[in-house]
Amino acid sequence: MFRTRAGLFETHEQELPDGKFSSATEKCSQLRDTVLTILLVLTTRVQAADPVFTGRAVSPDQLLSLWYSRPAGEWLEAVPIGNGRLGGMVYGGVTTERIGLKKDTPWSGGPKDCDNPQALKTPPEVRCLIFERKYAEAHQLGKKMMGPYTQTYLPMGDLVLTFEIPRSSGPTEIRDYRRMLDLDLDRGGADLRYTIDDVVYMREMFVSQPDQILVVRLTASRPGTLGFTARLGSRLRFRTQAKDNVLVLRGKAPVNLDPNYHSSPNPVVYATTDDGEGMSFECHLRASADEGTITVKDDALRIEHAGSVTLLLSAATSFNDCHRPPGRQGKDPAPIAAGLLAAAAGKPPRRFASSLAARQRLGTARGPSRWQPKLEAVTSWMDS
Repeated sequence: MFRTRAGLFETHEQELPDGKFSSATEKCSQLRDTVLTILLVLTTRVQAADPVFTGRAVSPDQLLSLWYSRPAGEWLEAVPIGNGRLGGMVYGGVTTERIGLKKDTPWSGGPKDCDNPQALKTPPEVRCLIFERKYAEAHQLGKKMMGPYTQTYLPMGDLVLTFEIPRSSGPTEIRDYRRMLDLDLDRGGADLRYTIDDVVYMREMFVSQPDQILVVRLTASRPGTLGFTARLGSRLRFRTQAKDNVLVLRGKAPVNLDPNYHSSPNPVVYATTDDGEGMSFECHLRASADEGTITVKDDALRIEHAGSVTLLLSAATSFNDCHRPPGRQGKDPAPIAAGLLAAAAGKPPRRFASSLAARQRLGTARGPSRWQPKLEAVTSWMDS
């Protein structure tokens, strides 16, 4: 069965002795309110013990960089990593790290005829109304020229890391916190650094262009002090499973998704079967560590007592081309994602880091861009 954040409650109707129908929606509403209350209480307790940030982060050596002294509180504050096909938004949390995953092809729906037969004959009527200064009528009539709503580009999922933080009677002290986005294309990527109890924790996150792999490298200055749980999730329908020491997420996009500004009784429509229409996608996550233990279960990947860990994530969708339905005629994303991960699994972390510059070399191998003279002129003007 698929799981979805929006599909936790089902509606059933029951006939009462007096002939009236009582919908289980009311019971679900009460249950939902109870769950939300519990979550609110738990959130309040967690916030009371939120980490305290102290010290002062050292500015990075890289001039071309953006850096911050606190984790991101929302999507706009997260920093992006990517290679044009696979990307992520890094929040930089201490107790919980979230990387919002994006791919270039996850869309709802599929190919369809969007021609509007009324569009050709409508403009003359609209012009007549405008000449008569009947602007409101012209506006309403002009809507007949539009085609159906386009489908939606979707977020693929989330990689969430929950860290083991030493417990104390008071809030955990986080010293010298710094998260950074390196804007130099020779390197590229996001870095994170902070100290807890004299242990320096570091993360390096980037997406390799040649390997099509998202890489997360985590280290601790004291051996055996790095432990966390990695999970994959999505706002779309999905399920996870462990397969050959790899955590696999398989998801499904809706058959139809109306825009949020359009009022519709059923704005999100999924196929009734797992193999029905709608784009499928997969994310594969593998971990390697210098010491400690790695346990892979159907819902999570667990690392304990490590000093350094490398996470590799690959992703693929059933997109075949713009003319083929991604469900019935789509590619199988499983072997694509598995093949990318298998090819990258044997590489050391340094090999991934050195491959980042390949993306820049791809753009400069053919010589200077035709825009180079204009860019040089703009730069000269700004310096003058």
